[in-house]
Amino acid sequence: MKTKTCTQCGLNCPLTREFFYADIRKKDGLHSECKKCNIQRVREYKRTKKGKENHRKSNKKYRQTEKGKKATKKSLLKRHSMQLGDYKKLIEQQGGCCAICGKQPSKSDRILSIDHNHTTDKVRGLLCVYCNTGLGWYERNTEQLLSYMEINNEKK
Repeated sequence: MKTKTCTQCGLNCPLTREFFYADIRKKDGLHSECKKCNIQRVREYKRTKKGKENHRKSNKKYRQTEKGKKATKKSLLKRHSMQLGDYKKLIEQQGGCCAICGKQPSKSDRILSIDHNHTTDKVRGLLCVYCNTGLGWYERNTEQLLSYMEINNEKK
């Protein structure tokens, strides 16, 4: 069996896609570094400021494609043990709008987020990204919110 030496770790690995990622630019059709080294290099890159920024941009771009929208929705449903039919039913019940502000998500926004109780995991409804973020903050900072409301009421 033919082998290939990884340019990073120097390990001699079988010349297969089990050990090397595909790369059509190479003569043998495989990357010059083994999968293990490639994964480690990519992880390290994603920890840098430039890597985080590029990763965020590519994820955003991907989520705006049809394939990305489907994958995002599928991931959300799996995380909350829901079927696509359940999600569609909730959207229909809420008229396609956020359960808090009543606005429909714009094309640039992501799909409606699944709001759930973090203790019981019970789904409460679907929220736009702004209400979902705000609600998460309010739940973690209840005292600060109440304090603000008291101060605001005294000023009136």
